[in-house]
Amino acid sequence: MWVANKCRGSLLHWDAQGFTRTDLMFVVLVCLSVGALVISCETQPRRKRSELTCPVNLKLIALACQTFQREHSGFFPWAVSTNRGGTLEFGASGNQTFRHFQILSVDLSAPRVLVCPQDSREAANSWNSLENWNVSYFVGLDSEPNSPLSIVAGDRNVSSTASVILTLSRSTPPKWEKGIGLHGDEGHVAFADGHVENLNSAGLSNALQQVGNVTNRFAVP
Repeated sequence: MWVANKCRGSLLHWDAQGFTRTDLMFVVLVCLSVGALVISCETQPRRKRSELTCPVNLKLIALACQTFQREHSGFFPWAVSTNRGGTLEFGASGNQTFRHFQILSVDLSAPRVLVCPQDSREAANSWNSLENWNVSYFVGLDSEPNSPLSIVAGDRNVSSTASVILTLSRSTPPKWEKGIGLHGDEGHVAFADGHVENLNSAGLSNALQQVGNVTNRFAVP
């Protein structure tokens, strides 16, 4: 009985003393620490998934382009008229970039392969509902099957502006835009021969120079 009364007295003493400012600061500090830990745990796996997923997505896109060209006299979709199952007529309009991927849907598993996990964009529910804002990758409109090192596709953070045709040359070299939020000042690109590389801005510029084209057009969604 004495123990119970003693415990009850301690509780009453605690209640009477109240919640001090030091206690409040301690609780806030703990909450902030836990929140930071949760955000870190969420962000790091997402970034890691992005580093692993983007090369796979771009590899699938490159392989789908190779399949297309074998069935269309050796041309990629953007070099084949819409009358023959291609997307040539959409090549001059940046807001129609998604069309170049939509035509490859037969050889791509699902619309989700067009979205980088690091991107704020979301995958389309179906190929019929696909739009630019469901795509994380640009299309290299001047890439050709007989030019193995020409760039077929890559991360859209090559431009700070969406839905545009980016024309690059030696005087206007490409540069990854860090503020887009995909891979900082780097990006992944897929080449006509099917391989994928992670490049910085200098590496991307060198890759385009190796192709030898006077200009290179990227359709950025």
